[in-house]
Amino acid sequence: MKKFLFKIFTFLIILIIISTFIWIFNYTNEPIIEIKEKILILGDSHTECAINDTIFTNSYNYSQSSEPFIYSYVKLINIASASKIDTLIISVSPVSIGGKGERLHIKTNKLLYRFPWEDLMFLFHHNPLAIGYSSNIFDIRANANNVGGYLYLDRFKLQKDLALRKTKTLDPCIPHEAQLLYLDKIVTYCRSKSIQLIFINTPMYHAERFYNMNNFYKVIEEKYNDVTFWDYGNYVLPDSCYGDVGHLNYIGAKEFSIMLQEKVRKKKFNL
Repeated sequence: MKKFLFKIFTFLIILIIISTFIWIFNYTNEPIIEIKEKILILGDSHTECAINDTIFTNSYNYSQSSEPFIYSYVKLINIASASKIDTLIISVSPVSIGGKGERLHIKTNKLLYRFPWEDLMFLFHHNPLAIGYSSNIFDIRANANNVGGYLYLDRFKLQKDLALRKTKTLDPCIPHEAQLLYLDKIVTYCRSKSIQLIFINTPMYHAERFYNMNNFYKVIEEKYNDVTFWDYGNYVLPDSCYGDVGHLNYIGAKEFSIMLQEKVRKKKFNL
C-alpha cells in the first residue's frame, strides 16, 4: 500500500513539474481577444444564455458556463489591457454568489496561459490539478479551448427541470470565500480603470422556490450596495422563454436583450 501511494505521489509531483514548465513556456500577456465594443459581458451560463450581443448592441458577450469569478477577473484584466471598454456587465446571481466549492473547478482552456502567477497559484491551492489542466492533459475534447461567447440555447426543458427539482432542498446560497474575493478584485479593478460596473441577475423561473434569496440579497446589500445592480431575477417571461429553471433559451434571450437595449437607449437619451 505504501509503495502504491508513493508511486501515486511521485507521479503527481512529476506531472506538476512538467505541467508547470509547459505553463511557463506557453505563458503570454497578449490579449486573448481585442474587441471594438464598449460593453463587455462576463459571467457564467446565466449571461451566456440570456444576453444576445447581436441584439444588445455595442456589447460583447464573453461569458462561459460555470465560470468562477477568478476566470472573469483574468478575462477582464486581459481584455481591458488592449480594448477600450467603458462598461462591464457581470453575472451575479444566487448561483454564482452562492457558489459551492466546486465553483472553483478547473476550466480547461487557453485562458489559463494568461493567468498572472499569483492567481494561478491561488487556483492551484484550491485544486491541485489546476496546472495539469492548464496544459490540457486531462481534456481532449474538440471544444476544450473555448473561452466564452453568447450561447444560442435551443432548449425547452422547463417542465422536466421542475419535476426533477421537486425533491431538492432549498439552496442556502452561502457565499464561497474565493468567489467573493475575486468579485471584490473585479470591483476594485473597475474602479481603478474608471470602468462602469454593473451586476446583473438574469431571469430565472421562480428562483425563490429553489434558492434562499434572503441570503443572496443580504450579500449584495452588505458588501456591494454601492455597485449598480440590475436585478431581473423575477422578470416575467412566458414559460416558452426558459430552457430550464435557471436559463433563458434563445427565445427568452431575444426578449430579454431587446428589453436591455431599450433600457440603455432610454438612459442614454434621458427618456
